[in-house]
Amino acid sequence: MKKQILGAVTLSAALAVGMCMPAFAAQDGTTGKVTSGTGEFYTGGETTATVSTTMEQIDCTIPLELPFVANMLGGNLDTSSAGTYGITNNSDKADLYVTNMVVSDFSTDWNFVATTGAANASSGYSSTGVNYGDVFVQVNYNTNGSTSTSANTPIVKASGSDSLTIPVTTETFKINQKQTGGAEGHNTTAITFAGSNGKLKTSIASDAPQDLFKVTYTVSYNPYNTTEYTPAS
Repeated sequence: MKKQILGAVTLSAALAVGMCMPAFAAQDGTTGKVTSGTGEFYTGGETTATVSTTMEQIDCTIPLELPFVANMLGGNLDTSSAGTYGITNNSDKADLYVTNMVVSDFSTDWNFVATTGAANASSGYSSTGVNYGDVFVQVNYNTNGSTSTSANTPIVKASGSDSLTIPVTTETFKINQKQTGGAEGHNTTAITFAGSNGKLKTSIASDAPQDLFKVTYTVSYNPYNTTEYTPAS
């Protein structure tokens, strides 16, 4: 049976540090305070010092798409293998950390299940009112050669929510800084998505893949900063 494209996962990146480029302009002092004195001297002039930050030293590459291929009769999903999909730190200034990882925009055409046994070649057709069938997907990440067990998480909506926050150990979900002459892949952390699907009710054209879900990563030089930064409009 010919395999069909199941979906393309759209990924986005949110950098977790204030990153507005500073705007410098000549100051005419009209907003300062001057207290009148006697003669030709004045006292009490005030100046406020301000600070902002720039993202020039933070440079990383995050993949925009992750295609899955599903078998019409059910079975394991085909997707990018470990080591070919991940986040690369292009900076030689500092290590980066993935401090937050959120799955959202779940397709309503699929029934996401929490165990592989509910979505495989022998599980039959989905009993729910979805268009295609049952699907099981889990994610794990590899930190520069050491696989973390904390992120081996099924992708299903959290109770009472339309999204899922993947647990990450920020101190270990590190992406090493780029090193001149270093080993290939030293500055890339691999992220692995794997899973299976049950028998499908209908096919999906290979030239028109359907979105399955979206993953948003928060990347920071600070392993304890989990707040997404929103640039000023």
